[in-house]
Amino acid sequence: MPAPRPPSLACRPSPPQGGRLDVASAFANLQRSKANGAPELLISPLEGEMPGRAEGGAVED
Repeated sequence: MPAPRPPSLACRPSPPQGGRLDVASAFANLQRSKANGAPELLISPLEGEMPGRAEGGAVED
């Protein structure tokens, strides 16, 4: 007697959020940035620069 098989799924599981569209747009953006040169984005201030308060700036009362 063969071993019992697990029940089949009623429907296919869904792809991860975003599916193929996210991958395709990310790939297109990668190709565009390689062709045009990616713009340099600054995330943090330049080295040595800090907000005025951290360097003893005026205190608000």
